[in-house]
Order: sequence, then C-alpha cells, then structure tokens
Amino acid sequence: MKTFVKICIITIHYMCLVIRGYFAARRSNILEEKDSLLQSELNMYRRGTEINDPKFDLKTLERIEAAVRRSSQKAKSAQEKYKIIEGKLDRLDDRLIKLQPKEAL
Repeated sequence: MKTFVKICIITIHYMCLVIRGYFAARRSNILEEKDSLLQSELNMYRRGTEINDPKFDLKTLERIEAAVRRSSQKAKSAQEKYKIIEGKLDRLDDRLIKLQPKEAL
C-alpha cells in the first residue's frame, strides 16, 4: 500500500511538472521569437543611423539596444527554467522505475 501511495504522489508531481514544462517551453519559444524580432529591428536602426537617415535617431537606437539585452536575458532565463524542469522529470522517471514492482516491468 505504501508503494502505491508513493507511486500516486510521484505521478501527480510528474504530471504537474509536465504541465509546467509545457508552459516554460512555450514561454521560451515566444521570448526567443520576440528577441529575434527585436534583433532585426535593431539591425534596421543601426543601418539607418549609419546612413544618417533622419527617421532613425540615436535615442531610439539606445532604447532598442536596451530592450534587446532585456529580451535576451529573459529568453535565457526561460530556457534555464525549462532545463531545470526537464532534469526534475528525469529524476522522477528514475524514482518511478525503482518503485514499480518487477512483474509490472
């Protein structure tokens, strides 16, 4: 009975981590897309300031550079969180395998 309860608890924990992992991966992908869009906008502004186009001012360029830095940090953080969740899932897999009776395998 104790083993059954442990398996149930670990399974519920596992399902929660799978859901968290899904949303972490989704957030990571969204942030990476946003980062690439900001990078392309930054490159456009850099080209515009190089040719002294009046539409592209240096203040806006600096703001975009700061936004790109923040976006890159957020994307890295989200990717790290996803990797942590993956590691936890792997450890729970190992625990579940150890708890299952040999006949079930």
